[in-house]
Amino acid sequence: MSYLGYEYKEQLSTFVSRLTLKLQTEIKLCFFSEIETEVGKQKNALQGFCISRYNISKEDALEMTKDLKCIHVNEKDTNSSETLFIIAQDNETVQAWYDMMRDGRISTILVREFNLGNGGSFDDDLESKMKKRKLELDNSMERCSAYPTSLMV
Repeated sequence: MSYLGYEYKEQLSTFVSRLTLKLQTEIKLCFFSEIETEVGKQKNALQGFCISRYNISKEDALEMTKDLKCIHVNEKDTNSSETLFIIAQDNETVQAWYDMMRDGRISTILVREFNLGNGGSFDDDLESKMKKRKLELDNSMERCSAYPTSLMV
């Protein structure tokens, strides 16, 4: 996260202060591994984290982070019992990660459905069926947005 300089550390400190005041107790953040994603030709790092033993609503999380440009609420994991957060340079970096994860899910489904992991033959008919199925998946699979609409004016 060195490309963000000290800015993300200051914003993380501000966020932790806000959480402590809201929850009225000492909190601990649990960090996940740092990953890289490409935005155009530039590689940017992301790192996720959650609040250990406590949770806040997504609405509260969005409100607490709305002026912190390096701290993002993870809109992708809506089935989690915890509100997850992402440290990233900007919404564009987070969106590139969301898109990469979605493309990976589609590719995994195609590999399994068309038994591509077992070295089967690949002909024009199979390619046509795969393109059709990929389009179906692309149209039916939800797209996550790094640009939360609940706080847009």
